[in-house]
Amino acid sequence: MHRHKALVLILVIAFAWCPQLFADEDNRHASDGNLSAALFIGKSVRGFQSYPLESTDGDQRFIGVSGAWMPLDAPLGFRIGMDGGVLLRDDGNRYGPSGTSGEVWVGPTIRHKGLEIGPVILKPALTVGLSAVTNSYGLERQRELEEDGDAALLYYYGPELAISTTYYPNIDLVYRLHHRSGAGEVSQLPTLGSIGDTMNANMIGIRLHF
Repeated sequence: MHRHKALVLILVIAFAWCPQLFADEDNRHASDGNLSAALFIGKSVRGFQSYPLESTDGDQRFIGVSGAWMPLDAPLGFRIGMDGGVLLRDDGNRYGPSGTSGEVWVGPTIRHKGLEIGPVILKPALTVGLSAVTNSYGLERQRELEEDGDAALLYYYGPELAISTTYYPNIDLVYRLHHRSGAGEVSQLPTLGSIGDTMNANMIGIRLHF
């Protein structure tokens, strides 16, 4: 089994069993709080566009953490706040030079408090902002060379869907589409780094609300 597949399996098992280690009868039905933290793993895809669950291999693997602060209530059950995180990126050499790099992103986020469907709670969210990396390798570096651009500081776009249960609403299993782009193909935005899309990834994680 590949390493990233093993990590995904560990996250799913943890989502199923870890709540029993700290949940009690008084807080099992508690609402989630304004603060949250998440652990993510994932891999990049080859495509230039952001397609959910795309299966092509972009030769990058990720592990990282994120945190969010959601202090503002909005209409229709939404909350507004800030989201940010850090990733360690293992960049393979399939599409260019290999190496290890770091990434940090931050931006405003909007998240729904939860749509209950039986015992399941769906929490869609969207984060937009900026993403910076220490170095570019692999496919991202190839795209820098092809477009004579710089991927050091780009726009960040992160739509996601979190799933929890009414029994443990403060623990989410999260899928996020992790996207970096200089928006070179979007005329409405100033272009960053003289480049378009550089990296898209499928991310899965576990989030705890406090």
